[in-house]
Amino acid sequence: MLVISYDSYRKYAAKINAVGSIGLLVCDEGHRLKNDKGSKTMQALQGCPARRRILLTGTPVQNDLGELYAMANFVRPGALGEVSAFKRIYSNPIKISRDRSATVDERTLGQNRNAHLSKILAKFILRRDRGVMAKNLPPLHEQVRVQRGWGAGVAWRSPRSPSWLAGRAPAHWPQ
Repeated sequence: MLVISYDSYRKYAAKINAVGSIGLLVCDEGHRLKNDKGSKTMQALQGCPARRRILLTGTPVQNDLGELYAMANFVRPGALGEVSAFKRIYSNPIKISRDRSATVDERTLGQNRNAHLSKILAKFILRRDRGVMAKNLPPLHEQVRVQRGWGAGVAWRSPRSPSWLAGRAPAHWPQ
């Protein structure tokens, strides 16, 4: 297993990519890989000989089908075809259908293409929103370490507590 930053991967890509087959590549902050071509990071990672790829992101794709294509094509190369065909078949009709001046036929075509694209993407994209995640995660707590001189104090607090919101240290913290 190798844990490495995007900057370091770019720097050592030739050596890492020459290793041979890599079983799994997991990329955190996957939204940073939203540029299919011009990004040096994306180019370096596309050369990775990984059999499987996973992108993790907490940032939703915001109505940009080009970004969606780049990320999907990274994890499943070719699943959405060539970028020019993707634009012609999906991106352009969907964009046109969302315009106020779109005709009924344009809206219908865009909705149909959007549904078809969603069906393809559902095979390899797992989307979880905040509501789903909140049910499965424990309450958020932060550990704050305060150190003055040689002594140290440790306190647990919730970011929702009044002292957190007011910017004041709780009374039990060392002064």
